[in-house]
Amino acid sequence: MPGGPSRAASAPAEGSDDEVSRLLALAETDLEAGRLRAAHKHARRAARLHPASPRAALLLNALSVLVADESSHHATLLLPGSQGSPLSPSALRRHYKSLSKSLRADPDSSSPAVSSTIQEALRRAADAYAALT
Repeated sequence: MPGGPSRAASAPAEGSDDEVSRLLALAETDLEAGRLRAAHKHARRAARLHPASPRAALLLNALSVLVADESSHHATLLLPGSQGSPLSPSALRRHYKSLSKSLRADPDSSSPAVSSTIQEALRRAADAYAALT
């Protein structure tokens, strides 16, 4: 069908699953070593390679919260335009609930480092939300 998405564009290639697994393993190794920025880079690459991967999305969201500037509550909550126009209280609440839900969807907690990263991201997001409300 002209103009419609191709089947190849919607599904990841066979070999990319191996690459996604490799990138996620690298991200977990970096996490265990305390290298948040490197772990974030690998998680971001895995999520771009396979956008439907819940494990990659979860790790990317958690690491994005942790590498955000802690002094900026907007950045911590991953709000677009970190110091832009203020959100209404209901929009801020919806965004926070969506972020916390995405951080709680742990498909397979593969390592203690990932679990502690998710818990720390949830704590920082909750603190940022509390500061903004």
